[in-house]
Amino acid sequence: MVIPGRHRTTLEQRRRRAAGLLLALAGAITAVWLGAALLALVDEQGWHPPRLQLHSPTGGDGGLLGLPTYRPPSSTTIPDQAAPSTTSIPIPEPTASPDAKGSRWPVTVQWPVRPLWAFMAALPLWAAWLAFVVAPVAGYRHEGLASTREVRRTLGRWQARRKGRVTWPRSRWWTRLTMPTAAFGYRLGRPLRPWAPWVPLWAHFEHNIRILGRTGWGKTLRLLIPIIRDLPGAAMVLSIEPAVFTHTVLARRDRPSRPVRAPLRWLPGHGRMREYPVAAVDFSDPAHRFTAGFPQVRWNPIEGCADFAVATRRAHALVAGSDTAGTQRRGSDDDTFFRNSASEVLAAWLYAAALGGYGLDEITQWLSDTQHTTPRRVLAEHPHADRTALLALTTHLSTRSDRTTSGVERYLALTINALISSEGRAFCDVDPDQSFDMVGLVREGGTVYVLADPDRVHRVRPLLSLFTAEMFIAARTAAFSHRGGRLPVPFVAVLDELRHSVVVPNLPYVGNTMRKHGIHYLYSVQSSSQEDELYGAQADGLRASASVTVVGGLDMTVAPELTARAGNVALAERTRARGTDQVSRVDSLPVSEQQRLSDGRAVLAPRGAGLFVASVPTIYQRRRRRHRIRREVAAVDAVVHEANSREHSRRRGAAAAADLRATFTRPGGVQP
Repeated sequence: MVIPGRHRTTLEQRRRRAAGLLLALAGAITAVWLGAALLALVDEQGWHPPRLQLHSPTGGDGGLLGLPTYRPPSSTTIPDQAAPSTTSIPIPEPTASPDAKGSRWPVTVQWPVRPLWAFMAALPLWAAWLAFVVAPVAGYRHEGLASTREVRRTLGRWQARRKGRVTWPRSRWWTRLTMPTAAFGYRLGRPLRPWAPWVPLWAHFEHNIRILGRTGWGKTLRLLIPIIRDLPGAAMVLSIEPAVFTHTVLARRDRPSRPVRAPLRWLPGHGRMREYPVAAVDFSDPAHRFTAGFPQVRWNPIEGCADFAVATRRAHALVAGSDTAGTQRRGSDDDTFFRNSASEVLAAWLYAAALGGYGLDEITQWLSDTQHTTPRRVLAEHPHADRTALLALTTHLSTRSDRTTSGVERYLALTINALISSEGRAFCDVDPDQSFDMVGLVREGGTVYVLADPDRVHRVRPLLSLFTAEMFIAARTAAFSHRGGRLPVPFVAVLDELRHSVVVPNLPYVGNTMRKHGIHYLYSVQSSSQEDELYGAQADGLRASASVTVVGGLDMTVAPELTARAGNVALAERTRARGTDQVSRVDSLPVSEQQRLSDGRAVLAPRGAGLFVASVPTIYQRRRRRHRIRREVAAVDAVVHEANSREHSRRRGAAAAADLRATFTRPGGVQP
């Protein structure tokens, strides 16, 4: 609110405006000096900037600062016979009293060119100075936020490189000197502080990143795609956007065998490229696959469930991925009870299927008849069966409690439908020796993409939740095979649009316990309320495990929290009538300021430092990468289009053959 008759400015703003005026004046003088020197250089006079001469303002014998006295040439002066001959130009002098001394300016300027030309050449130089130096200082609006020193200490380049001793445990210090900063962390843009636009923001891999960005802010092009392209080790990418795949798959497949700085890649033995494995879990339209032409993943979830602990873990992940928004609110008491009960029953079925050598067809029969005797018989008669599995079947599928059993069956149906659907069967029906090797992919530094069409993801969400949860477990298994139980190169999961793609059930657990194994993640949602919808009571733990939060645009669910965390700043109100100042305290980052953040501007909240505003450019604003990415996207689109065309021709030929068989009549009128 503007108070009539008063000027409302913070004390920090007043200091910055005064500094801006001094900088503008210094820039004007420097621009004129440099402009005149450049014009003299263009005029082939050499480098001759303007020069100052100091002399006495009264024409006395001694000059200022002890310099020689300036004597103007005169036509009446009698030259000294011993002095060298010089050309003197007569200058008329005003008539003055013989006793009075002439006054003049104490400073004279020797111009190599005409002053008007020098001023005209200085205008563009001064405009650039005002735009890039004065404006960030005088016009900076977010006072009271993190200082440049705090930004460097928490998200600086050297901080990320120093953390390389932990994130790259098997590397030597001289090896890390040759590696680029992208091998040690994520790039998050540049801070909008005076003299800090040249300070890049780097969050080392020990940070778990939380991204809140409204629709249209540009999370994919500004953060996710650049981060995915620069990851040095194994990765899992989850998204519903095909652009994530097309913009990153070639960069993930063809990477240097060891990351080195750009100037060192020309040295012998340092620029070798290696082809890393890339695979895709693609649940998009079969006629228009996102990843057609690239290796596809097929994986049997029953394999390995002969261990009841594995069966229980996978059952909980499957049930956690089921969507019951139309019947129960996630995290409510009834929802938690039915999910836990359905998880125990499904764990017993997976356990019985693994022990008895059964598959998805048998599990479908057990779902249609929950009193089927086969799983009970296997769990009762198998010599190595865990008896608690049979107890789960008799407890949660009892005929004496119809209401409870009906609720458990409904959750089981929502979960198992993902396995027995046409897409699920195509993904799960695979021989054990041909099943996807998760641990092997992590050890080889490969990348797995988990993609789904937004219109189809709800059908297979439980299956995708299981797959993503098992990838984290596989990364931990791979870490146990190394000394110290930590991966030599970090494994990073990039999870885009958690609410609309896949629920990762063990994400809070991963954030709290797996960082010591070199397993990290970053995820993005549109608002903080989506975290509550997905994880309920565990949402606070998930938010606490994220050490850096990036908020793009205004999110009313988190805006009051950011205002409180930013603190306040002193505000001086000057009354025009009295000419006095009244100091009060106001918020450093009110909601009104967050409302003004445009696309590409974000509020960063790192742990251990104050909040600040940063600029996050898109990948197409970086000239070095623009043309390369466009070439890669064109190459990937060509491969995908060709593969989809072949599949379309095959399907059309198969349909024509089926129609021909249906209408063909053998001689004698006998149908085939």
